[in-house]
Amino acid sequence: MFKLMGPLVLGLLAVTPMLLGQGGGGGAQFSTIPGAKFGKAVSLGGQPSDLILDESRKRIYAVSSGANRVWIYNYDGGQVTGSIEVGSFPSSAAMSMDGRFLYVTNVSAGSVSVIDLDGDRVMRTVSLPAKPEGIEVGFDGRVLITTQGSGANNALNTLLLYDPTLDGGAQLTPVASPPPINTPQPLPAVFIGRPSTAFPGRLMRTPDGQFIVGMVAINQRANNAQTTLFVYESASGTVLRNRTVTGQSTVLSVSPDGTRFMAGSTLYDIGSLNVIGQMNTANYPFVVAQGNNPNQTFNPNINIQNNFGGSAFGPDGKTLYAAFNVQAGAVNSRPLSEALVVANAKNLSVRLGLRMPESILGKILVTGDGEQAFATSESGLIDLPIGRMFEYPILMPESNAVFLANDPCNRGIARAELKINNIGTGRLTMTVPAATTALVTEIETGVVPTTVRFVMEPGRTNVVRQPGTNVYTGTGAAFGNNGIGVPVTLNSAEAVNFPNRVQVYMNFRQDDQRGIVYPIESSLNTNEGLHELVLDEKRQRVYISNAGYNRLEVFDIRRQRLIDPIEVGQLPRSMAMSLDGSTLYVGNSGGESISIVDLDTRRVVSEIQFPPIPGPGTRTWFVPWRSG
Repeated sequence: MFKLMGPLVLGLLAVTPMLLGQGGGGGAQFSTIPGAKFGKAVSLGGQPSDLILDESRKRIYAVSSGANRVWIYNYDGGQVTGSIEVGSFPSSAAMSMDGRFLYVTNVSAGSVSVIDLDGDRVMRTVSLPAKPEGIEVGFDGRVLITTQGSGANNALNTLLLYDPTLDGGAQLTPVASPPPINTPQPLPAVFIGRPSTAFPGRLMRTPDGQFIVGMVAINQRANNAQTTLFVYESASGTVLRNRTVTGQSTVLSVSPDGTRFMAGSTLYDIGSLNVIGQMNTANYPFVVAQGNNPNQTFNPNINIQNNFGGSAFGPDGKTLYAAFNVQAGAVNSRPLSEALVVANAKNLSVRLGLRMPESILGKILVTGDGEQAFATSESGLIDLPIGRMFEYPILMPESNAVFLANDPCNRGIARAELKINNIGTGRLTMTVPAATTALVTEIETGVVPTTVRFVMEPGRTNVVRQPGTNVYTGTGAAFGNNGIGVPVTLNSAEAVNFPNRVQVYMNFRQDDQRGIVYPIESSLNTNEGLHELVLDEKRQRVYISNAGYNRLEVFDIRRQRLIDPIEVGQLPRSMAMSLDGSTLYVGNSGGESISIVDLDTRRVVSEIQFPPIPGPGTRTWFVPWRSG
């Protein structure tokens, strides 16, 4: 085993691309890279505090805290068809599993409005002993409510159960809750167009209604909110397990099989409350933001201190749709979450990024057939036709890495071609900007599909190359390279996606430098490139941890080529092989687990989970596990 940080030499070389603006600190302000948009914005006069999907009626119910009402959006007709007035400062809503009733928490009024959806009217108002926030309905029709608490230190009535089948005083009962809740801060002010960052308590059931995942916020300030995560069982009416995750976003989504859920940008296991992973721009194969200079592009970190945005699982449970804030700065900085990422729902590997007309600020919903998604935005909601995304122009290179080599067997000018495809439909044009005078780029035609040719001229004027590397120097203020890949951005006005960034590596060698180079695609973030090698002599393979791609690369020594990679957890770094050579253990630094890989079948067969402990939700999860 060898631990490597930076470029990896395998037989002879694999490549690790550059870091692009990771961190996003210092209050810098970014904007998304311009281009065509996917989806349409529906104005409601401000951001809804919650969205509820009613597929039987083809509706979205949008809770408006500022207007004290629930807007009704008919997504078949694509328009707002009416509204229902509720109590003061409504925060959250939940629909009964039979689709008959909508329950809405009214924070300032200290009540729950019960809406008859057949008549679109409030049929009952239930007074509560504490101000409510989150609400959800189990399979048995009983309604679970999170509140801001009452009594000494607000420790009472923090979790209530409302049973509409019982009489009067018996309808409301307290539920034994997670740790006592402190006195909350005052309610946030209502902003039209730009909401405050608040983490009110939220609840969401599993699809079968057997369990409800909850997040109780102890106060309303995003930068110091203390939150408790818990799992409630509907049948017994009890909290099964809980975990303190201070400051964690309370925007929730649950997988179709009820085994996993997202809280903000963090993926949890429902059975153990372990962190599986945390959405990270290190997994993005594209860049989503730019500074004042149009040629200056970035992938700043997701701002988990100001964690606007949300997620939703696809109906098959394999795909996750998500958008999170990458804008650096204070709590009141305008959020930047206009990139809808399409990711692997098991390990958060990102496949595609789509440009949206507005930033997603909270909850995302997906219809049961996977055809449409809806999300809260600054002006109202965004209607996203995800089932038809490939009917739009989508620009995609066949590979994210290009390798040019000059050696004794290939003297003179080195060339490579890269096919550029439209994996969607419609007319699509593109341009390729000049990257550096050390690399020549030529495009066959500006209409996609097309081919881009990359040329390395060893004797190019004013270019001094260091043999055996991608290092070169020359004249000009922005000239030179310290060995990282040369970034090439594909531009298109028609594409609705952020095209994958291409990294070009130029290896200028002399006669005494021998060997074969095997380029490997890796992350744009150099911290999450290729980390470690493990030699499997029994099977004549080499395993390479590729952190940014959440997988292990597999090199077949006999056939001298890379074979199918092994998908593992998020941001894998370190590896260790069992003494009998049958198992590989992989430390996933993006979560709280170690993947166990069967080396005969080359697949993950199990995992080791670390015990969940109290900790801040507003941090990047990192497991400092190393093999030895």
